[in-house]
Amino acid sequence: MRPTLAEARERVAHLSTNLPVAVDPLAILTSENILATAKAPYIALCFRESQAWRIEEFSRAACDMFERSDVVVGISNARHAAECSAAVWYLMKLMNDSIEQGVAADLYDKLVRLQVGFKNNAEMPEAINVLTMLRKVDKEIPGFYRAYESLSEFAHPNWSGSAGVYSKRDETTLITHFGRGIRETSYALDLGLDCLIGSLEIFEMCYNRVGDLLRAFTDSCEKEFHPKAI
Repeated sequence: MRPTLAEARERVAHLSTNLPVAVDPLAILTSENILATAKAPYIALCFRESQAWRIEEFSRAACDMFERSDVVVGISNARHAAECSAAVWYLMKLMNDSIEQGVAADLYDKLVRLQVGFKNNAEMPEAINVLTMLRKVDKEIPGFYRAYESLSEFAHPNWSGSAGVYSKRDETTLITHFGRGIRETSYALDLGLDCLIGSLEIFEMCYNRVGDLLRAFTDSCEKEFHPKAI
């Protein structure tokens, strides 16, 4: 069954009406002493909530662009939405591993890099490469990374997102004509919508799972960083 714009908009609307507005660190604690509590759970939630706002904006914009038949911009926004879902998947796995395998020595460092990482600022923590996040998803959802690469063909100034959309050559006269809608792009629309809907599904699953893991994750962090606090 072909993906539909109506389905994508329905998922975005659900997200839009449930966007988080605050994270209260005191509501996370299991210890009464805030100074004896690890900051990791608070940073994890703040990162999750910022990604909710980010994917909502990209997804909503993608739907608007698809409706206008601006498929290149729509696909580019869908690509960004896929990155958001991969980022929260990465967070979910960090939390789950901390619960099942124990808190790793670099957990706090990774969370800080997620929350305030930069790519081109030596004075700030180094951002975690989004390709690392995407490949982590692909290990359990084969094809996710390949779909992302397909979106990238449109997002970059390659043939798919340039001449393949905006130009068409007359084989009789050899004149190349340019314009919007000059080529059949339903395949591109289907690709964009399929990946967008899939990303929203993954994001919702990961978002909810992070919430389910929060208490056990908080306990693990408090025991690791402050063993006398419990």
